[in-house]
Amino acid sequence: MKRSLDTKLEAIRRGEYRPEHFIVADAKDGDMGGGITAFGPAGAGSDRSKSKPDQLISMADIVATGLVDIMLMSASAAEDLVGKGVFQDSTVTPAVRLNDATDIWGPRHSGYKAHPAQDYRSARVHRVSELVDIGLYSMTFSNDLESDLAFLRNFHRFLDDITGTGLRYFLEVFNPQIDVGIDAAG
Repeated sequence: MKRSLDTKLEAIRRGEYRPEHFIVADAKDGDMGGGITAFGPAGAGSDRSKSKPDQLISMADIVATGLVDIMLMSASAAEDLVGKGVFQDSTVTPAVRLNDATDIWGPRHSGYKAHPAQDYRSARVHRVSELVDIGLYSMTFSNDLESDLAFLRNFHRFLDDITGTGLRYFLEVFNPQIDVGIDAAG
């Protein structure tokens, strides 16, 4: 089945962009850094957080609607949902977060957000490319020379790693998670 993402990208490349070609991605990769509350409340008014199995069911339900073009997941969620055939007869493209920089890490009592983001990659290209053909790579520049250069160097290594795998990527550049060294007016 043809994926809606590819159909929309083809139209955009031909110069035929129309509003219906706007690409909708659902980021359900909160388990990459959000801690126990990553999946949100179990229900309206609940003090309990959704479990991972609950979240996987929600993700499969969203894929079944076909209302999104991309379902962004952690590698472990992709192993589960792709393995169960959730995307087999779907127009939704499965995607994996390819790096999990420290600016998305949010375990209880952590202080990561007080420091410039550091790049980290837990997803392994050879494993991920068996599940999906596209993923998200993110960078966060913090006006910290060492941190920003490390992101760029790691991105170049990543590009070398995916060469010849057939794995595509989309790039997200986050705003800094800290105010240190950033001029609010600029």
